[in-house]
Amino acid sequence: MTRSDLIHTQMTRPSHAASASVLFVSPPSTFSPFLLLPSPHRPRPHSSKTLTSAAPPRPPPRSFTMVRAYKQDHVYHHPWDRVTTAAWRKFTDPDTPAVLSHVVDVHTLNRRLDPASGRLHAVRSITVRSPPLPFLLRRILGQEAVVCQCVESTVVDARERSMEIVIRNASLRGLIEVEERSTYRPHPERPEGWTAFRQETSIRCKPLSVLAAVAEKVEQRCADRFQQNSAKGREFVERICKYLEAEASAAASTISC
Repeated sequence: MTRSDLIHTQMTRPSHAASASVLFVSPPSTFSPFLLLPSPHRPRPHSSKTLTSAAPPRPPPRSFTMVRAYKQDHVYHHPWDRVTTAAWRKFTDPDTPAVLSHVVDVHTLNRRLDPASGRLHAVRSITVRSPPLPFLLRRILGQEAVVCQCVESTVVDARERSMEIVIRNASLRGLIEVEERSTYRPHPERPEGWTAFRQETSIRCKPLSVLAAVAEKVEQRCADRFQQNSAKGREFVERICKYLEAEASAAASTISC
């Protein structure tokens, strides 16, 4: 075989690699007429793998709501019925304005007795004066303190000897939310002579981020004032209990005579 015949044979011999490549790209069984269209009009092939992913959505802005909570326990060395009677008279006693000066006004909104359970349900509105506000809030509101309307819900169960009181602020809730829960129950060690009192208070401020420092000051001042007022309230209930004890003793001595 001459050199020219060898060159002619190599040029006319089929290339298996090239044939395999052509069949892989477009075999007759998978040929689609869309391949004849320009590339912008071709439908995108389905694939289980995502080559690129969109940026994840931004999370919602964080809430700067702050919560300050505390709990107080106290033992009254008086029976449950006497302590709960004193608690009812705490806001209506003639000495209330002098002792509890932050209380401006109290009104009974609803009172009913459930004949089935024997529970007494009462709702009162209480108007209180806030503690002195921080400087920035004084500049914004134009006043040293604000008057807040609160709603007190009370449930008294004489059969179980329990009294539960929940107080929430009805105004200024866009700035601050205050909830105070109080319970009066017979003391487990001396149920006939002592009364266990528990008070749980939570204060929530909902400021903007720039007012976070101011909100913390408001919460701290409110917490301090609530603890001071709670102490005054407990002392006042103790005083009324002594009044009731003295009245009961005087009535008993009168009957015996």
